[in-house]
Amino acid sequence: MAHELRTQAIDVAYPDVDPVTLVLTLKAPGDVTAQPGTGEQLLAGTLECDAPECAPAVELHGGEVRFTHPEGWRIDSLLGRDRVNRLNLELGTTKPYALHVKGGIGHASYEFGGLPITELLVQAGAAESTIGFARPVLTPMSTLRVLTGAGSLRLEGLLNASAERFEIKGAAGSARLHFTGDTLNRDAKAEVTAALGSCAILISSGVPARVKVSGAIAQMTIGPGFVRKDTGATFWGGEYATPEYEAGARPSLEIDVTTALGMLSIETV
Repeated sequence: MAHELRTQAIDVAYPDVDPVTLVLTLKAPGDVTAQPGTGEQLLAGTLECDAPECAPAVELHGGEVRFTHPEGWRIDSLLGRDRVNRLNLELGTTKPYALHVKGGIGHASYEFGGLPITELLVQAGAAESTIGFARPVLTPMSTLRVLTGAGSLRLEGLLNASAERFEIKGAAGSARLHFTGDTLNRDAKAEVTAALGSCAILISSGVPARVKVSGAIAQMTIGPGFVRKDTGATFWGGEYATPEYEAGARPSLEIDVTTALGMLSIETV
């Protein structure tokens, strides 16, 4: 039975304390987009939905703001072609905050470039997720962590995140990790776990980068922008570096990849 399509406004102010953490729990199936906002709010946007009881919940615990979309829904309430569930979020740009995103099932597109986020954690679940940094963040990040399950993951413009540490873990899905952007402005380390899926790592040409691969590998492709640093068997990985890294240029990017019979490609772009 069809339900009436309703559009609800989202308007969440910054709390009057520091530090601030914004927690987004987005587990209802549907389409999610997030991008920098233009107002003074911590969180704004709209929810378009034709399922009953679709009001999001907002809770404040000190400096932690929890937005749940929406708590208590049954997944099967959104099955069927006549269901609509679109969440469009605008994220705050006026004060720094940590951002934690707990995704679920569906399609998610996040643009975090230009935000003052100090720490980012995305649990992408089984969704098809794209996370981008089209321009540099306003506040250098301490840590950027992305965890995904059986879904597909695409990370773009990671150099613009200006993170000191990257942690990216995937299970049986596919991932494309673009270490691209305006520039590498600090030494950075990344840990990538690729498990049984496929993973492609693309690094901007000219960036001093070293990639160390360990674990059992079903298939590995190394682009011409890298030189091999050891003579270990390809099946068990190896260590590869760009000429700029070998020459001692800094700042540098160091990536440790662990895979279990996954497919891996590394190249410069």
